[in-house]
Amino acid sequence: MVEDWFVVETLADEGPHTVVADGGRRKSWASLARIRSTNGSAVSSRIPSLVDRCIKSASPCTRTVPASRSATSIDLVADPVFDAYGLVRAVQVWCGPTGSTTSVKRVVGAFEWNWNTKTAHCGPGVETLLLGMRSQRSIRSAPDIFSRVVRFDDRLSFLDLLANFELGKSWEGCVTIAHEGQRMKRVQLVARTHAMEEQRRARCILHDITDIDPPAPLLDAAALRLVAGASGTGVGLVGLDWGVIYEWLSAPAAPLDRWVEERPEIHPEDLSTFEAACRRMCIDSDQESVEMRVRFEGDQWVDTIVELELATRSTPPQGIIRVTPIGR
Repeated sequence: MVEDWFVVETLADEGPHTVVADGGRRKSWASLARIRSTNGSAVSSRIPSLVDRCIKSASPCTRTVPASRSATSIDLVADPVFDAYGLVRAVQVWCGPTGSTTSVKRVVGAFEWNWNTKTAHCGPGVETLLLGMRSQRSIRSAPDIFSRVVRFDDRLSFLDLLANFELGKSWEGCVTIAHEGQRMKRVQLVARTHAMEEQRRARCILHDITDIDPPAPLLDAAALRLVAGASGTGVGLVGLDWGVIYEWLSAPAAPLDRWVEERPEIHPEDLSTFEAACRRMCIDSDQESVEMRVRFEGDQWVDTIVELELATRSTPPQGIIRVTPIGR
């Protein structure tokens, strides 16, 4: 007998909950009712109810069943994966011979993207284990999250999910993340959209699959950051249809350097000008330049020059943005 690992996403409150990984191997929204354990059908048939019990109790759950292929019994263990609010957003299921020691768990974490505030709320382990960040904060801005991403498979369709909210929309794919010491991790990203009253959210889980799908060399991303850093200007990537910088290629100069981790307030009189420039870029403009005032919490307004350059007008449209404090 061998052991099985399954990762089950539980992002939708009422389900259906689906299998998104079998061991380290990705499975896209596979039916939980059709899960197949190598330890036999008696084990497979009991996994859905064990997952349901784990969700409801928000605690680890176990069950022992007779093995169909030997005289040994099989233990089933379900461990919850929590989001920032203590809610179960995934369940790891292990199946193996009774009395054996479980192998190291898969590394799985959950976070929630708040469409209204444009911030990510991270659950346990997301920042340190999956994103490779030393500091821990429960709320992070888009560029703070994406700053570690050096390759994003099908990035545009995921950004479209965040920018153009549609209830019940889902996405599954992979990202490559740079950790401390230049180590790279390959991570599976699974997301579903959700709405409660006026709050729109994208609930997400991250699953480390580096052992199964190691990341490829990323010279293109390294070169892009090197060029951006040499410019001496804050350079980032911006979603033109939602006006949010989601990744910094090089950090802005002080006092705009807080922008790497925080989302500043744009002066109300300048916000419409910036949004109009982004709309023109979506239609027919290739370059725009505007002046606007921004400030961070507890700080003063900073006069800033913002230059936009079109990267792509395909869905969703993307641009390169450069920000420079005036007179600094």
